[in-house]
Amino acid sequence: MTDLDKKLLWIFAGNFIAFWIIAVLLGGDALNGRIKDGQYLLQNHGVDRAVHPIVWYYSAIHASIPLGSFVVFLIYKVIRRWF
Repeated sequence: MTDLDKKLLWIFAGNFIAFWIIAVLLGGDALNGRIKDGQYLLQNHGVDRAVHPIVWYYSAIHASIPLGSFVVFLIYKVIRRWF
């Protein structure tokens, strides 16, 4: 692994850990949650928790970043291997 690979991996891993800690503190995440009857619900293991819309949108955005960055890292690794 190159230095860039290691730096990217640490950044992505750190972001995932931050997402996990925040999801635990908030009582769930928006990926599993939903908006129902005007309530913004985070969900963790089947338990819903109502939160302010700003918190729900923050969770939705922050939850999608680790997933997206993992895909980007895999594509980066494939391209580096081929070229």
